[in-house]
Amino acid sequence: REAPSHVGSNIEKFKFLDALRELMRIAHFGNEYFQKKEPWKNENSTTLYLCANLTRTLAILMAPFLPYSAERVWRMLNLKGSVLDEPWDSAGELDVREGHELGEVELLYKKIEDEKIEAFENKVLKTSERINQIEFSEFEKLDLRIGKIKEIRDHPRAEKLYLLKVDMGEGDVRQLVAGIKKVYKKEELMGRQVVVIANLKPREIRGERSEGMILAADINGKPVLLMPDKKVRVGARVK
Repeated sequence: REAPSHVGSNIEKFKFLDALRELMRIAHFGNEYFQKKEPWKNENSTTLYLCANLTRTLAILMAPFLPYSAERVWRMLNLKGSVLDEPWDSAGELDVREGHELGEVELLYKKIEDEKIEAFENKVLKTSERINQIEFSEFEKLDLRIGKIKEIRDHPRAEKLYLLKVDMGEGDVRQLVAGIKKVYKKEELMGRQVVVIANLKPREIRGERSEGMILAADINGKPVLLMPDKKVRVGARVK
């Protein structure tokens, strides 16, 4: 009888996770009670009566979270009207009377086997989009810094690349090769602050030395540069 107030109080306080935990606690209690009493062996009508009413309680309390599933449970119990119209406080009442005839009972949820989940992931998710977890110590190895673009030139041997001169602070000006020419015009980039991997080993890209990497989000195959939401000190560490 106290279930509506416990769950409702958490909902009113926007503690939705706590409300769901209380709801699951009630469901687990009912399941344990049903298994312990084993009504299929002794035809204990009291057990069935209490479990039917507990199911009614759960239908009302789950309605804010799973309205369609709650409505299906309501129909299986063969109760009048809609669960969404039922007063909240009535969830604690024993309103399913002895001798009440249930509706057609069906499985509410089907278990999704691991094989089906794996098949779905292989079909829908690209390998590059899957997140491989790393240790925090690996992340700490990255030296991310705020740089400022000071100069922009076309790459002489690659039409999609720019050669950027980026000020990393304290007199450290580096050349970076960036594949952003198709998206950004030179005037859009001049003076912009960007996030740079500062401790990446230099490498040759189409014959030009690149001394770091500018970070960008990949949106439908197009780069969107990452930058601070306000001006900060050039060379500031990104954590």
